[in-house]
Amino acid sequence: MRTLAAALTLGVAFSVAPFVQPAHAGQTHVQQVQAKKHVVKGTFSSMDGNTLMVSVTNKKTGDKKDHKIKTDSSTKVTLDGKDATLTDLKAGQELKITPGANKGDPASEIEATSAVAPAPSDSK
Repeated sequence: MRTLAAALTLGVAFSVAPFVQPAHAGQTHVQQVQAKKHVVKGTFSSMDGNTLMVSVTNKKTGDKKDHKIKTDSSTKVTLDGKDATLTDLKAGQELKITPGANKGDPASEIEATSAVAPAPSDSK
């Protein structure tokens, strides 16, 4: 088991709370905290090589903005929960993109859902 100092040197996030039991009063309980994943949600527009163009809607203003998302051979792609490839993606599909570990890294994961067909109109 790692020591607290070694884990902190590695950049592992921790939460520390007192943990008191009658026979071991004064001990500290250390629990590892998992970092929250940041994801980008948008609509797939096009692909140029390993770069995806994704339209993202600003939640506050409703404005849409195109974003370029870099990918590489290690980017995990799923379509409707099943393993897929970038070439399986089609314009109009909704994407949930998990960025790489560091700024500028290719996306680590892309989760796509099939585009929803527009509802038929009632023109009688």
